[in-house]
Amino acid sequence: MKKFIYIIALLFLLVACNEELQIDTKQPTIGNKTRAFTSQTFSFDSVTKPEIWKTFQTLEEMQSACQIPDDVLPNLSTEELVQICMDYPLFGNYLAYDNETFGIKKVMAGFNGFTELKKRTDAAEKLLDIYANVNVTTLNEDRENAETYPNLKLGYLEMILCSGEIESLYQGEALQRLENLQAQKLTEKQLTNSHSASSLKHSQLLKQKINEAKNVSTTSTATSITIYTKYGNPVDALNISEMSSQEIEESNSYAISHYPNATFISNASATYNCHSYAWNISDGGSRCWINAAKKLTYDNLMKYWTNDYYIQTSNENNATKIFYYRSDHSAIKSSVAGMYESKWGRLPLMRHAPNYGPYNNMDTRYYYTKAFHNGIISCNEGNCGVTKLNKRTSHSVKKMPSGSNIILEWSVIDGKEEDAVEKGMVILEVFDEKTAFITFKEPNLYTVICNAYIKNTYDCVGHAEYQQPLTDKDI
Repeated sequence: MKKFIYIIALLFLLVACNEELQIDTKQPTIGNKTRAFTSQTFSFDSVTKPEIWKTFQTLEEMQSACQIPDDVLPNLSTEELVQICMDYPLFGNYLAYDNETFGIKKVMAGFNGFTELKKRTDAAEKLLDIYANVNVTTLNEDRENAETYPNLKLGYLEMILCSGEIESLYQGEALQRLENLQAQKLTEKQLTNSHSASSLKHSQLLKQKINEAKNVSTTSTATSITIYTKYGNPVDALNISEMSSQEIEESNSYAISHYPNATFISNASATYNCHSYAWNISDGGSRCWINAAKKLTYDNLMKYWTNDYYIQTSNENNATKIFYYRSDHSAIKSSVAGMYESKWGRLPLMRHAPNYGPYNNMDTRYYYTKAFHNGIISCNEGNCGVTKLNKRTSHSVKKMPSGSNIILEWSVIDGKEEDAVEKGMVILEVFDEKTAFITFKEPNLYTVICNAYIKNTYDCVGHAEYQQPLTDKDI
């Protein structure tokens, strides 16, 4: 009897233990979307399964699915929390931004793991522990495939370190340790042929942040160049060195696997970005990097649609260019109906739905189409409508495009829409393209015309006309 009671008690104890350790497999949801965590367990696996991840249609949905539950977050050790932040599925989105420092801030702002990490007094220590343990010299030796992302993860960690978001990194002993590790890792990179200019750039950005904390000035290594709009107006751009083949492979793999509803078009590259592709390269320009702002918001990029070849339109159907003004991103209309094409920072060139990609607020955008300028011709001689024959009159054109690639051509036609200059009815003298001197020799109904063309392509982009009536009474 005692043996029976013992067995029953043992069975009860085992059941109780199993119930205590049992994983709750019921997935919490956000709307109809699966969340990343079960009751007291932690894993991103539940949402990164292809069949689940593919259901997310916006970055906001992806971010929401990856948040750590409020009852789990404060119970994580800082060491666990740092590792979770390193495993964050959307870590590579920092590469999609023109400015990687801005990009890493956006990544960190979109995950509550970083919000909690910034509160931890030992955050700097645990982050530096991970950085210290990275073997930069053998980073790519044991890689089985691109989806391990060793180069991207190293860049991600270094961008976190120089983001400015973990303030304790730049104080006291932590700052000194960070400086020592930065110098060590940079030396290791320089001694290893597999590290690209992009990888070295992350070390340089980290050094800049360290110098900033120590009030030491630094200089940029990017080469500044000037490119031109279709009208020939100058735009500031940068020449940037290419990534390594491993980084390109990893970047391709990241974009393809993390954004399965988009279509890969062309390799990842550090030599050009979204603005350059949309406004420059797609119109025949060479590869370069264009930042939207120079001093003021979008003051550099807006040159493409300010008295230039493109103009804003409210009709998406007529648009060829798209500017995501809250996301600092540009795209072009794809030949595939309903789709856009854009370069995602250093990530690949992708075809995607208008709202789909590694950026927040992709539902807010402006549309642009080819501009056609309607100019105004004015007569500078007072009442030109009664100008006498054989009198030299001055005409000027306004509201026409300007730029080094723009030429203005004047002409005069008679009432039969024939070339009055060629017929000897009019003498036409062009002074400085914007001003023409005209002498009418015969009575007729004349139309003075000025057209704007782009050099080489002879694309007409502006038109102005002025009717000049002359009769026998004017003789």
